[in-house]
Amino acid sequence: MAANIQFDSAQATGVAQSIKRKAENAQTVINQLTKEIHAINSWWHGESQKAFVDQYDSLKPSFDKMIECVNTISANLVEIVRIKEDAEQQMASKLRSK
Repeated sequence: MAANIQFDSAQATGVAQSIKRKAENAQTVINQLTKEIHAINSWWHGESQKAFVDQYDSLKPSFDKMIECVNTISANLVEIVRIKEDAEQQMASKLRSK
């Protein structure tokens, strides 16, 4: 059993928001990279160009998955805050009713 449990909802919410912003920033970078990588088609032609673009395109699902994971981490932390706040309110209500 935990001897000392502490939780700061405001701090946890702030961290969740920060993580979400980082996911948004990463998405912006991925979108910019995709645009730049595919723009080379205007000045580079041939098999090596196709291989270069194909290599990026094969990696992009991993980038997208990373962003999805970061968003999930943020959402999980928001849910933890909600659960902890609900539990605290329920406990206070029970104690008041006795």
